[in-house]
Amino acid sequence: MTPPLTVHGVPVIDIDSHYTEPPDLWTSRAPASYKERVPRVILDEEGRNRWVVDGDVDFGPMGFTVVKKDGEKAYGMMSLTDFDEMSDAASYPEPRLELLDRLGISQQIIYPNVAGFGSHRFMSLEDSELRNICSRVYNDAIIELQEAGNGRLFPQALTPFWDMDECVREIRRVTDAGITGITMTDTPEAFELPHLHDPHWDPLWSTCQELG
Repeated sequence: MTPPLTVHGVPVIDIDSHYTEPPDLWTSRAPASYKERVPRVILDEEGRNRWVVDGDVDFGPMGFTVVKKDGEKAYGMMSLTDFDEMSDAASYPEPRLELLDRLGISQQIIYPNVAGFGSHRFMSLEDSELRNICSRVYNDAIIELQEAGNGRLFPQALTPFWDMDECVREIRRVTDAGITGITMTDTPEAFELPHLHDPHWDPLWSTCQELG
């Protein structure tokens, strides 16, 4: 029997789920001139899947999900290094919704994996426009994910925090598309940017406040 999606009338909401990005998330959506530069999956010398960006910037093995194809859990978030080992529910909306039904979960808030929680892994890329495109394409994908989620999946957008004008534009764009929240680095000073209490970030805060 499917568990109830509420407990004493209160919806059961998973507030910290993650999105294991499909191998073609970026390559299937990026502008043609960037398809070889955005995140893509290769096989390393040991035959394992790895993410690479901009030709040879290593973003590590697939990892970041601990649920196997059969629904059993692996030990440690880097245990699964091949996409074929992982549950389809980690990456695609229909099996995710089926899993939520089985677990009795009403809704999920979903965070990114490859880019890091607050886009910070993209800071290893020297080309700021490539960073912007990587963020934008990810956000395009989660807009699709949310639309397929029937009001139950709420992925959070990446913010290009390295470029305030682009950051504000992207927040407005994803909000217009129905996205309900953003992710943001908590240590901008690690990237030679001002601390979060600095007025530099006021346009970000005011935009979020305006959009609710």
